[in-house]
Amino acid sequence: MIKTLTTNLGLPNIEEPGNLLQELRRIVTGTFLAISQFYPDDDEPNAAAIRRARLSTLLFRRSALEHFAAAGWQVEVANVCTGKAHPTPTSVVLEGAGIDALPVAETVLEWSVLVAR
Repeated sequence: MIKTLTTNLGLPNIEEPGNLLQELRRIVTGTFLAISQFYPDDDEPNAAAIRRARLSTLLFRRSALEHFAAAGWQVEVANVCTGKAHPTPTSVVLEGAGIDALPVAETVLEWSVLVAR
């Protein structure tokens, strides 16, 4: 069993993480600290891309908290701050290369630490 587990933006990249959250609940005996980012619910250009990528579970705050609770976690949202996020530009060195696809349009993200027990 693991007493403390951390992740830095790892969860939002997992498609349909329901089983993962349950497995983490099983193996973590103490605290799970997850640095997370959340998109606004009304951010349609990014929400559409997030749904196409099947990543909506943990990229929207309400959904993330509901899924954590369903897996047996009690979650506190800590250290909340917001910041403007721009789409990642395409590489000018390696034609067509980019590091990720989100956000697809400028938005304001909420950054926080989920403290789950």
